[in-house]
Amino acid sequence: MKKKHSVAIPKKYLIFREDARKISVIIQNKNKKEKNKTFYLDFSKTSFFSRSFIDELLNMIGDFRKKKLIIKITNLKPQLEKFLKRVEKRKQNIKKETAF
Repeated sequence: MKKKHSVAIPKKYLIFREDARKISVIIQNKNKKEKNKTFYLDFSKTSFFSRSFIDELLNMIGDFRKKKLIIKITNLKPQLEKFLKRVEKRKQNIKKETAF
């Protein structure tokens, strides 16, 4: 079932930071038209993403959070969800370790 305000990610492989930036632009454009506060990223067609893509995606989600927009990730394959959580946790640890 397709959720309202869903952004389908058509690429099977997401490797570059630029891929995450393109998703950011899509969300910004949809937000201008729809004025919604929650968007769903549908990764059902994605089989692989790189660490740099995930890092940039998490940065983008954080930037949107500051603007009071909520980005929810849906339909991730189990191995991608595990990888996403691992990168997210590592980013949090680095932030704690380098904080003043």
